[in-house]
Amino acid sequence: MKCVSPFRLLSLILCGGIDLLFPTHTRAADVQFYLVQKRAAYTQTGSGTPGLNGSTPYRFEADVIATSLGAVNSATLQVPGGAVETLSSQTGSTQFQFKSNFATAAALDTAFTAGSYVYAISTAHDGLKNALSLALPPDNFPAAPVVSNFGAAQAVNAAADFTLTWGSFSGGTTNDLIEVEVDDATTFQTVFSTPYPGSPGVLNGTAVSVVIPAGTLTTNRSYQVNLTFDKITSFDQASYPGAIGVVLFAARTSLTLVTGAGAASGPDVTAFRVAKGQMFIQTGAGAPGLEGAAPYVFRAGANLSTTSAASGSVQLPNNGAAKPLTADGDSLKLVEAYASQSGLDSADPDGTYTVTFNTVHDGIKTIPLNLAGDLYPTTPQISNYSAGQAINAGADFTVSWGAFAGGSVSDSISLIIQDAAGNDVFSTGDPGSPGGLNGTATSVVIPAGRLQAGQVYQAQLIFVKATSVDTT
Repeated sequence: MKCVSPFRLLSLILCGGIDLLFPTHTRAADVQFYLVQKRAAYTQTGSGTPGLNGSTPYRFEADVIATSLGAVNSATLQVPGGAVETLSSQTGSTQFQFKSNFATAAALDTAFTAGSYVYAISTAHDGLKNALSLALPPDNFPAAPVVSNFGAAQAVNAAADFTLTWGSFSGGTTNDLIEVEVDDATTFQTVFSTPYPGSPGVLNGTAVSVVIPAGTLTTNRSYQVNLTFDKITSFDQASYPGAIGVVLFAARTSLTLVTGAGAASGPDVTAFRVAKGQMFIQTGAGAPGLEGAAPYVFRAGANLSTTSAASGSVQLPNNGAAKPLTADGDSLKLVEAYASQSGLDSADPDGTYTVTFNTVHDGIKTIPLNLAGDLYPTTPQISNYSAGQAINAGADFTVSWGAFAGGSVSDSISLIIQDAAGNDVFSTGDPGSPGGLNGTATSVVIPAGRLQAGQVYQAQLIFVKATSVDTT
């Protein structure tokens, strides 16, 4: 598909296009959870029983999860026998952690025996909590989790829902917990995870499956799945009001999940475009303003069927300069920014742009694209900006915006949400794909558990006016 499209992008901040910041809603206490755990790690490489993972598969771990960055200053843990371990702050995270790995369960038990473990947590608003005692009993590890549809997980259709199933948690009850996390094997970014305890969608110890929604995964990619059974032996909500103290024994199985190429084999280049755009930023309920010193943008790009399927360039009108498209995973990109509309139009004038692709299977393809007239869509504006400053991460949240004036089903709207590290945590699908929004949409739902409490996110809302679309 080829597309010529002016666009406007809004950035904003979401607390939990236009650029917006959305903060998520936080608890009254400075600490959400404080816990101690012992864990055994396994690897599953087929349909059979998982084996112990690596040379040090046993772990002792202590964690403090703050409700927001800066809510916890420091945390220490006194172990039986009197030694004090210091928990380290995890960069860019609300987590403080101490961990130690062992080759055998016996070595783990020698270093960290059953007994009383006492936290001292220095907080920003609740003062020093220095007598938070958690009783660790003798070992009570669950059996290793076993994924029961391992074969199906090796050829997942990324465009459809995928149900991951496992054998039942022996002895698991509604008071226990099952966690599923899916990480991109290349970027190590978490693309799917089940919610924290107490949140909608959390899996208790009786669950035997979870659905990974269509569009969460990408075609032709490998992922690591971590399936964890947590046997909770202590759950203390009284010692530190608003926070939860937890003692648990965990068994975690890791395995590889692989997505296929999708429906039918197709061209090396699946879509390409040239576009002019304007960038805005929204910092309150009022109208957005132009963003930064260079808010006027020219973009050219292409989507590839697989990484390295093609290289490409775009030639400016009237036999102008040819500019290379830069490879970025399974896409090709060119982005140029200017301080003014006149600067953009001078550097990238109206006329016919010639896009050339050198593909692996389809040879050299040269396509003309006519980009003329500044037919920009209306400026995107979030209509529930204030609600976006106090999101309850444990519940669905609907992001709403003013209508795209003149927007039609041929146009598109995209919403992308990124965490503080710049990782995508939510995005609508490409036009025509599952989750894609056309130009008539005025809202989208961010599912419960996709955002984490105490975090700040950046959102981009993009209106794209398609002036020419060719699928032939």
